Parts: sequence; structure tokens; C-alpha cells
Amino acid sequence: MNKLLSRLITATVVVVMFIPLNLQAQDTLLVPHMVDSSPVGALNATIVGDTTTTGAQAHSVYQLENDKIYLMNAILMSDYDLNLVGEAPDPNDAASKPPVIQAAILDDGSRQGTFISATSGNVTLRGIVFNGNTPDGLQRVNEVVKLLADGQRLTVDGCHVEGMSGNSFNPQADMMKVYITNTVVRGVNSGDIFSGAFNRTHWAAGQYDTMFVQNCTYINSSAYAWVNAKPSNYALWDHNTFANINGDFFFAPGMANTTISNNIFYNIQIFGQTSTELGNGWFPFRDQPHSVIDLDTLNSADWAAYSGSNRNIHVKNNVYFNDSVVEAWWNDTLTVTVPNSAGTGDSTYLDTLIGGPWMNERTVALFASNSSMSESNNQSLDPGFTSLPDAFRDSLIAHSLDYREDRATTGNVFWQHEADGNFAVVQYPMAEDMSYTNAAAMTASTNGGPVGDLRWMDGTLSSKEDNKVLPKDFTLHQNYPNPFNPTTDISFTLNKESEVTLTIFNMLGQQVKELTSGLKPAGNYTLQWNGSDNMGARVSSGIYLYTLNNGSRSHTKKMVLMK
Repeated sequence: MNKLLSRLITATVVVVMFIPLNLQAQDTLLVPHMVDSSPVGALNATIVGDTTTTGAQAHSVYQLENDKIYLMNAILMSDYDLNLVGEAPDPNDAASKPPVIQAAILDDGSRQGTFISATSGNVTLRGIVFNGNTPDGLQRVNEVVKLLADGQRLTVDGCHVEGMSGNSFNPQADMMKVYITNTVVRGVNSGDIFSGAFNRTHWAAGQYDTMFVQNCTYINSSAYAWVNAKPSNYALWDHNTFANINGDFFFAPGMANTTISNNIFYNIQIFGQTSTELGNGWFPFRDQPHSVIDLDTLNSADWAAYSGSNRNIHVKNNVYFNDSVVEAWWNDTLTVTVPNSAGTGDSTYLDTLIGGPWMNERTVALFASNSSMSESNNQSLDPGFTSLPDAFRDSLIAHSLDYREDRATTGNVFWQHEADGNFAVVQYPMAEDMSYTNAAAMTASTNGGPVGDLRWMDGTLSSKEDNKVLPKDFTLHQNYPNPFNPTTDISFTLNKESEVTLTIFNMLGQQVKELTSGLKPAGNYTLQWNGSDNMGARVSSGIYLYTLNNGSRSHTKKMVLMK
């Protein structure tokens, strides 16, 4: 289980960005898990009630216990930063599960619309499972986070999100900064065709300052990895795995200052479109089939600054593929029955389904005509995933056909596949395992390594214990976050059973803390340091060294504690 939420960014990742946490922290508060008959609201009450006499938050980080479910009402954030983190997984307990935040059923039998609505401040989420399904399995929360003020920052790392009916993350203001890393999002849908997204801003909202998505997996969901009308100042989509997505993917025709690299796109835009829709024009694309990479010319005043030589878009070293079942669906001819325009009866006609290419002709022409845009080394390859059950793909096709036949659906939000049919509980291990066997894909990235979410390939993210790939070396990784306050994670790998010690020293070479010692089997490990010494006392701000030693070899790295 702990593999599913690994915060490890492997050495093969070619882009590294410091993702800041709130550094005004004083302390971490362990949120108690209520075990009485009415635990609803315990998380909310703890956070809202954690204030000083001046009304400020007394703690900066709220830590949730592993193996616990926290039923949560909506939190309306104002005037403070919210940092929710899961307890560090026990590397010696494979059965340990991260904390789950689940939608509560309210007193009137309904559920909240959003887990966290932030009218100010920044939001950080680390090592937490978010289950949008209520405990009775009958309702779904719309989204995890909604940002409502200009300039806010959202940081998501090592989380697992599923069961949202609208959008996992929903920034709605101007100049937002969004960093999403090492996170799985699956099963996002509301029963219609177009609702459900990985990250979606309001179409009329302003620009993103930053959109950074790396080492993420977005699978088995309704639509949209990114909806945004206007160019961002900086966007990177790198080393992600996307599979079985029903609707348009990058619904960002005004994209600029964006790099899309080292990703896998598999069965994208299963819904397709019809010849009738293409003929009528489908906003905002007017003349060609939607494609995975689908850009528009920038003619409006809002986009004029990006219409020339500084649009700056680079799409490189991605792998894309659609399986034979999806291809066959895209070549189908449909009988459509809808009310006639006079409202006196039904009208029936034949319509031809059209699939989505990697890039349509308009997009290809834009890349060819603009010196600041490049497209290179993108390949159509079947990765050969270890386990991607057909049931969800087939559910998407059946649901799309239901809509295509009469422009309406049953409205059932639970059309995704779940192995045990129980949407109230997040299933572990996941049925999907996106590690793969295609040798060409394993060397297709910009640095000659694998494409897609790298955690599947190095064994830190797996659906099966016996599927784990053992590490190839004795390695110490850079702590994360760095600088940090109040806690940081230190990860290392052992390629064989070893007697190891992991020790923290000050810059004078004096031992501060021994984090672990003893005989450990081969595998991946993550330990957390809370800035205390061997006696439990908090140490001062400054630079510290941490050393991993196996008796014959040692590795040392630096980290910075800030207060």
C-alpha cells in the first residue's frame, strides 16, 4: 500500500522543481481520529478550532493517522494556509494504508460540494487518499480543492484521488500556481459526458501563473486533464501516464509557454465526435476533429501577446496509442433519434463517428508556421501495460453509445468499473498496473529512459506485491521538501538485504539523530525527520547532513531546516 503513495522522484526524472511548503510554521498537530459513533466533522472541527487568541492558526501542518478514515464536511478556508499531510508510511509494514478523507453524509442526507474551498491562502496536500464517494456509496463530492482568490498556490504530492463527480482540482481565479506530483487520479465522472476533470479552471477565469504536473497517473475518467482558456506563464506536463479518458484531453486551445514531454497517452477521447458535430462546429474548435494535442490560433485581444514568435510550446518524446476496440468504435455508424425542430415528434438519422488523431491538420500547421513551437520524437506505440482491465474502457464506450443514440444518458454517476462493485471504499491494490513491457517505450524519453509515470517502472507504484521491481542499486535520494519545516521525507533504496544506518549530522560532524539502523531487506524506504535530535529536542535552523551507510559504502546529502 505504501508503494501507492510513494513521494519518491527517481533519478531518471529530468525536470526538478522546488515545490514550497508553508515556511511560517510553528508545529505539526496530529489530528485525532474519533472512534465513537459520530466521527463526522472531527477533521473540520480540529482545523477550524486550532486558533490562537489573535485568531491565527496555532499550527501550520495537520497530520492524519495512517489506516484511518476521516469523514469530512466542507472546509471554507480564509486567512490562513492549509497543510494536510499523511503520516509517513512504515517501510516495514506492507499492509499499512495512508489516511483516507471521505465525503461525509450531512444531516439532511446530502453531501458537500467541495472538500476544501479556499477564499485565501495556499493549500498543500501530501500522502492522503481522497474518496469522493459517501460511505453509503450513493453520492459523490464534486472536487477536492477549489481556489477562489488571485495568486493562490496549490501543492499536491503523493496523493490518491478518486470518486469525484466534477473536477479533482478546480482553480477559479487569476495567476494561480498549481504543482501536482506523484499523484494518482482515477474514476472521476458524474454520469454525463463532459463533467469530470483532472484540473479544470472556469473557462472565463484569468491566466495560470504556473501549471506543473509530473509523475502522475490519470486513468479511467470522464474528461479533461486541463481546461484553461488563456495562456499560462509556465506549464509543464512531464512523465505522466494517461489512459482511458472519455472526453477532450487538453481543452486549452490558447496554450502558450507549455512543454508536454515524456508522457503516455492511451485511449484518449474515447467519446470521439460525429460528422454532424464536426459540420456544425464545436466551440472553440471550428473546422477539424478534436485531437489529443489541439491548438487554436490566438486572434483575440486577450491572446495577442502570444500569437507570434513567443508562443513557446514544445511537445516531445511522448507515446500515444489507441487499442483496436477503441479504433473499431470510432469507425461505427450510429442511428440517432432526437426530437424534431418543430417539437412534434422524433427525427431519426445516421451519423458517422470520428476518432481523435494525435494532432489535427490545424495544429500541425501551427507548429510548422511558428518558430517558437516544436514537435519532435512523439511515437505511436502500444506500451503493453501489465494490467489495464477492459471493463472500464467498455463502460466508457457503452456510456458514450447511450448518449450518442438520443443525446441523453441515464445520469447514473457510477458507470465506472470497480472490481467489487463497492464505491464506498477505495480499493487497494488498484486493479490497474501501468508498468509496461514495450522496449521502445522504455527508452523513448528525453534522457533515453522510460516515458510515463516513472513510479510504475521503478517499483514504487504497483498494484501487486509480486510485481515489484527490486531496486538496481544502493541509493540515497534528496530529501523532500527541501528546505523544510517542520518535517521532511528521506528516501533510499537497497538492491539487496543490508545492515544499514541512516544518520543526521550537523555541519560540525556531530550526530544529531539516528533515524534507523539494522538489517533491512531489498526495497524502497521512506523515513520522516521532524527536526528533533536523539533526545527529542527541536534543533535550530540551518544546514544538516544525512548519511546512509551499509558498512562498505556510504552516501551523504545536505538539507536545510528553516523556521
